[in-house]
Amino acid sequence: MTTEERILRLENSFNTLAELAAQSDARDATLADLVAKANARTDTLEEFAADVREFTRILTEITRRHGERLEDHDSQMAELRAAQANTEHKLAALVDAQIKTEDALRRLTEKVDRLAGNG
Repeated sequence: MTTEERILRLENSFNTLAELAAQSDARDATLADLVAKANARTDTLEEFAADVREFTRILTEITRRHGERLEDHDSQMAELRAAQANTEHKLAALVDAQIKTEDALRRLTEKVDRLAGNG
């Protein structure tokens, strides 16, 4: 092999090395870009996870308060049922008293009519 051929071969090797280095730099840039995108996605996912945790906390609080209101509602309904039962008992007593009053008034009217000679 002649010196000229060796030099040409050496130049070709350097050119190949330069191309490989350029390709390596391009791959490094691509990898750096991919890493940056992955980091951005990770940040977005972390923000999303934080939002989910906050929404879960809010929903838990809403559920707790709703449960308390249901308990209050149940207690109020029990009080209303007791008041209604008491009212029905008193109403029944009033109806009974009205019947007795009307019966007594009827008997009294009959006695007055007999005494007055109308009967």
